Amino acid sequence: MRDGARLMLREYAADTETAVLILHGSTTHDVSYAPLARFLAARKLARIFTLTLRGHGLSDGARGDVSYLAQGVDDVADTLAQVRATTDARKIILLGHS
Repeated sequence: MRDGARLMLREYAADTETAVLILHGSTTHDVSYAPLARFLAARKLARIFTLTLRGHGLSDGARGDVSYLAQGVDDVADTLAQVRATTDARKIILLGHS
């Protein structure tokens, strides 16, 4: 992240031109979406990335805390840039749940 924080990003590889970045809600972390990620990737429907947001699970940061209001948005933007840089996906879908 732009401030040096390390956020957990997992990849479930699939040979497809579509990528999905899954964002969890406020009371969980990325592992909650592992069954869905494995299901989609195994069927080559999408290459899946699951992000654990700042302050959750194995990601850096105090739970529920950000340094400034848009920090969560910046974290997602930085992660999308990372996904774009590591995949040749023609389409990236952002899937969020809360």
